[in-house]
Amino acid sequence: MKILCFLGVLLLKACEAPDVQHYFKINNNANHTISYYVGESYPDTLIVQTKPILKTVQSNSSFKESDWGTWDERFSQIEGDTLSVFIFHTDTLNKYTWEEVREGYMILKRYDLSLEDLKQNNWTITYP
Repeated sequence: MKILCFLGVLLLKACEAPDVQHYFKINNNANHTISYYVGESYPDTLIVQTKPILKTVQSNSSFKESDWGTWDERFSQIEGDTLSVFIFHTDTLNKYTWEEVREGYMILKRYDLSLEDLKQNNWTITYP
């Protein structure tokens, strides 16, 4: 029994979250709500087939997205050296199916950003 408890504690210790967080901020300067997701398949800039979890940013406001680990770790885990941020009008997402949005490429804007781009922009993406 003591061995099982020890192994349990050891496993829990191994699953601790990293101490470092990376983030970026999206400023929505439009007079309408936007939604976005981050794609990691650049240079393939097609909208993903399965609808991802989309984040929403209200008009004239900001949203800070964060994740554990460092930016270097995040970029080392993707296929290329660029993240694509797809911006959608939230009304479009409410009006059309994901398949229609995808096939019609109904994006407002796509930002293709390298690690250096994010650094130069102080980890901030401003729409429009």
